[in-house]
This record gives sequence, C-alpha cells and structure tokens, in this order.
Amino acid sequence: MSTGRVLHRGFTLIELLVVIAVIALLVGILLPALAGAREAARTTKCLSNCRSVQIALTTYATDARDKFPHWSAWQTLDGDGSSNEDTPGKGWAELVQPNLETWEVMECPSRRMASIKVAYFLQSKFLGSITQYRFYQSLSWPQVHITDKFVLTGDATNPYLFAAPYGGPHQVPNVDPDDAREPATLYAGEKGREPHKGGGAGSAIGFLDGHTATFKAYERSAMTWHGSEMKSWDEVQ
Repeated sequence: MSTGRVLHRGFTLIELLVVIAVIALLVGILLPALAGAREAARTTKCLSNCRSVQIALTTYATDARDKFPHWSAWQTLDGDGSSNEDTPGKGWAELVQPNLETWEVMECPSRRMASIKVAYFLQSKFLGSITQYRFYQSLSWPQVHITDKFVLTGDATNPYLFAAPYGGPHQVPNVDPDDAREPATLYAGEKGREPHKGGGAGSAIGFLDGHTATFKAYERSAMTWHGSEMKSWDEVQ
C-alpha cells in the first residue's frame, strides 16, 4: 500500500565534491580572463591619455611658433619654487595644462596610486644632447626630421620619478618628468632597463606625427630619440 510520501534524495559527498571542483575550475579559467580584460582596458585608457598629452604638446607648439614646452628640473604641481622639490618656474606639464580637457589624462591607469599626478614624460633627450643639458630649453619642431619615428611623449616608467612602491626616494610627485638626463622610458627587455612598472602590455608611446602605440621593448625600426637618425636613448649623446 502506498503511503503517499515522496522521498527526497540528497546530494552525496562525491557529487558535492564534483560540483565544488567544477566551480573551482571555472573560477580558475575566468579570473585570468577577467584580469586580462581589465589590463587591456587600462592599456587602452593609457594610450588614450597618451594621445591627449601628445595633442596638448603639439597644440602648445603650434601656438608658440613651433616651440614645445621647455624641460627643466624637479617641479611639483602648483609649487612656488621655494623648496628643493620645486625649481623656479612651471614644469612642462603645467605649461600644457590649459590645453588638456582634464588633468586626469596625465595619470596612467596602470599606476594605481593617487600620488602619481603625471605619468607621462616629455622627450627631451635629443634637445638636452645638443644644448649641453641646459635647463629651460625648448625643442623646435623643425629640428626633427623623422616625425613619424620621433618619440615625443609616453608612459614614464623611470622608478626615480615615483614614490614607493614603484621606486624612487622622492615622496613629492614630480610633474615635470622628462628624459633629458634620466631614462624616463624603461621598456621591459631593453639593455639595462627594468620591466614596465605598471605591468601589462608595455609602455604607451606618442610620436611627433600624431600616432600612438604600445611597446614592450625598444624597437629600432619603429622609434628614435634623435631628430634625424634612428638611435636609441643610450645612443643619443
């Protein structure tokens, strides 16, 4: 005779373990993909920011009769030149600030620290090499003959320019990062260089002709730090 009761069979221990294992496997597969997607988004944003900085620089030069902002020493945002961390005058980033839609484009999304106010550098190695590295010198647009290869700006990865954990003894953020005397671009794999501090795809680089690209290492066929010759940073005297 039927009692009318329905027996509910529960999960066995083995079935539960199988479900947990499947979930763990899916998490293991999805997490790297999500991390990669986030890094790809940051790389895209970094390139976009680099492009904005590049436009600000070229707009400044157009308004200043083909003269780009000068390079100088250590400068802090809105400093008055009264401390060792702020030399007199404005840094190049402060000079181009009126040409920026927002100051936030100066901050690389791969550097997740609020204290890093400017994460892009001004290419001044070539200018410094031909002016005996005097401060407050400005590059003239006609001085560069290889505009499609000439590095104008990019993601600054010199550890000396940033506070810990990215490196550097300085605690006050520099808003005038340039590469006249220090290698402001440290590509992973380049001779004597440390890996890109932000991680991910590499460094965003903006060229004088207006295009931007991401590089993991110095590529002789694609970039130069010299106005008329294909030379790396180390080769520019």
